Amino acid sequence: MTEILQQPCGRAWIELDAGALYKNLAWFQKRAQNKQIIPVLKANAYGCGAGEILEILKDTDIQMIACACTGEAVFFRAKGWTKDILILGGTFAQDLPLLEAYHLTQAVVDHAYAEMLEESGVRCDVHIAVDTGMHRIGFDPEDITEIEKVFASTRLHVTGMFTHLCVSDRRENSSYTRKQICRMNALTDCLRTCGYDPGLVHISATYGIVNYPDIREDGARLGIGLFGVLNNEEDCRKYRRVLHPVLSLHARIASVRSLRAGEYAGYAMAYQAEKDETIAVISIGYGDGLPRDFSRHGAYVLVRGMKARLIGRICTDQALIDVTGIGAMPSDTVTLIGRDEREEITVGMWAEWEDTITIDVLTRLSGRPQRIIKTAAGRN
Repeated sequence: MTEILQQPCGRAWIELDAGALYKNLAWFQKRAQNKQIIPVLKANAYGCGAGEILEILKDTDIQMIACACTGEAVFFRAKGWTKDILILGGTFAQDLPLLEAYHLTQAVVDHAYAEMLEESGVRCDVHIAVDTGMHRIGFDPEDITEIEKVFASTRLHVTGMFTHLCVSDRRENSSYTRKQICRMNALTDCLRTCGYDPGLVHISATYGIVNYPDIREDGARLGIGLFGVLNNEEDCRKYRRVLHPVLSLHARIASVRSLRAGEYAGYAMAYQAEKDETIAVISIGYGDGLPRDFSRHGAYVLVRGMKARLIGRICTDQALIDVTGIGAMPSDTVTLIGRDEREEITVGMWAEWEDTITIDVLTRLSGRPQRIIKTAAGRN
């Protein structure tokens, strides 16, 4: 049972809905036809808070998590995660001893990297990355000889193989995705025929599970979808009945003041009032993850269940909003992502305002806002 942490009391905070995360995990497990789910908690768990998300996952049957680098993996060990951790990116020479010291599983990104690992003398479990068409990392699937060398190593123990689908988010690209899947399956079949055990084979990430649930694989990596979010607002709306947002972002009103018609507000006189207005200073800024020019894109926040548009340039620690007619008061809660009465602002809406994707929005949330686990509900 996840413990309820202290209630929000700071200038800005992020609430994490543990019950929503459990529901998302259950849906993806069912969608993936009960393959092993590997939550990917890179980039501070996509901005949600790696330590807090890890605490929630300790109440599940997850056997392996993945991250981007050694520093993240060591952090998870320090937080008490005793099960497998897969590092998806390269570990550089000076950090290689950490792989053995912390019992970490390392992705082998190409044959040159395999040689470096071998020559270092480190002993560790590895997953072999395969380049089936993204051309970022991985062995060429036709280069069987180099792949066999990894299996032949006396220091590197192959416990898995994986690839990454680069266009699985759109079904219209299905022919390319199917080609990637076929190349991976052909490789693993060939290796088995040659007497090698490829271990845990994982091909899908979030969109692979969503759009290609029939992929032949042993496991699937679950990134952004774990948090109830897909790449854009259109996709989020499509799956809103089954995916539940885990993160909401809040701040407080620090000050309320009058702005007369013709007066300017904020840096560089970027905003000029066309009529008499009531404005408020809120306790959050680009140091917390807001884009500096957010107000130029029509962005707004929620105060007392009503929309309040952002005005002027965002500051490092503060921002200005128009609260005319809202009756806002100092210390009122401001919702930047999440629901307030009948109104809601989603991560997908932020992405539309910024002309980007939701992952970009979330991973830019800084470590400064306090992360709070909202519920203590067990797995659903």
